Amino acid sequence: MKSSFLVIYIILSISGLINAWVYPTSPDSNSVFKPDSVIKVQWKDDNKPQNIASVPKLKVFFMSGSDQEQIYLATVGEVPGSQLTIDYPCPQVDPVGKWYFFRFSDGNTTNDAYTTRFTISDSNGNYPPAQSPAPAPGKNPGQNGKIVSNSTTPAATSSISGGTPTSTPASSNNNSNVPATNAVPSTQSSPSAPSAQKTQSSNANPNKQSAGPGSNSATSDSASSNKTSKASSGASSSASLLGCAKELAFSVIVGFTLSFLMPSI
Repeated sequence: MKSSFLVIYIILSISGLINAWVYPTSPDSNSVFKPDSVIKVQWKDDNKPQNIASVPKLKVFFMSGSDQEQIYLATVGEVPGSQLTIDYPCPQVDPVGKWYFFRFSDGNTTNDAYTTRFTISDSNGNYPPAQSPAPAPGKNPGQNGKIVSNSTTPAATSSISGGTPTSTPASSNNNSNVPATNAVPSTQSSPSAPSAQKTQSSNANPNKQSAGPGSNSATSDSASSNKTSKASSGASSSASLLGCAKELAFSVIVGFTLSFLMPSI
């Protein structure tokens, strides 16, 4: 019985290590923004490893695209994970509609999280209706949107830096509604632009919504996840593996201790 308890404990501990940690709460699938308005991007800890307060730099990206191929549009900013919010001046986009979402990354793409797709209208508040019926999970064609003109609204002062990713973003499984990312050669001329302009989805189902409370987007609103570039993910993967190893070792020790403290059956 003790050994069975130990095995179950370790399995549960390991499964916790692969869960995401950011749970996006805003914007949601019902959100509509006009150019020059302020989009308040918000998130919370999903109460699973890793703790969001332990993330020193959380990067947020503005994205569009389909479930199979996501398009990087802009870097919103970089903040401590514990900050839980950042403002983004809504740009003028083309096409208008429910085609846009945000990606969250700590540099380890296995942890990437996404908001659901939300709507950006034209300057008069007009936008086309959402697709009906909703596309099947993982098959939302989306639209390859682009920024036509940046907002004249002052940029968010909460940003630590405007650092850009080496890969591009999408919608998530456990925190999610946008695709997980992967790198592609950058078409940006700016040295600060990410090394990936488009990403190909590989594993995550972009249409799964977060299981946690506060989830309010339709399953078809998320974007799928992708593989990140080997160069950018090497260092973060090593750090992630080291962290997981420490967590696993701790779990094993606690498991053995608890198993021997339990009465034999």
